[in-house]
Amino acid sequence: MEWKTVNLKNASTLIRLAASFFPDLLIVYLASIPLLGGFFILSALAGYYNYYLFISLVYLFPAFIWWAYDVFFLSKYGTTPGKRLFKLAVLKENGARLTRGEANKRFLLKFFFGIVLGIGYLYFLFNRKGNTLHNVMTGSYYYYIPVISLDFAKEVEVAPAEG
Repeated sequence: MEWKTVNLKNASTLIRLAASFFPDLLIVYLASIPLLGGFFILSALAGYYNYYLFISLVYLFPAFIWWAYDVFFLSKYGTTPGKRLFKLAVLKENGARLTRGEANKRFLLKFFFGIVLGIGYLYFLFNRKGNTLHNVMTGSYYYYIPVISLDFAKEVEVAPAEG
């Protein structure tokens, strides 16, 4: 059975992928609030105040939570809640989920090439299959999920290719 991968050169797919970022971002930042609040309260009770440490933690806590969130959901379910809401999954070429090591590698490559260098996401313009650089380097693809199912206990089923 051939699986249906999506091409990011398709405008509707690109919009769905970009939109899937925002629910995931909301979840990550909502999860960061109790951790940051707890750290600030403990620091205030201890009488310790370092402005630069606090500012750096505001950026570091969400980054570590995003890493754990992305690796957990991609290795266990093949998709994050935001991607699932927009009918997308990140799987290997044969439709299997990424291993935890592959999901870690994908996240680190996404962070380095996408955020630091800024070329990871633009790579789909030059790739025949319309895939991002971090997906190409980990052998993963974006897949279309035909039905929105937010039940994460179920296995992700991708749509078969048309034709």
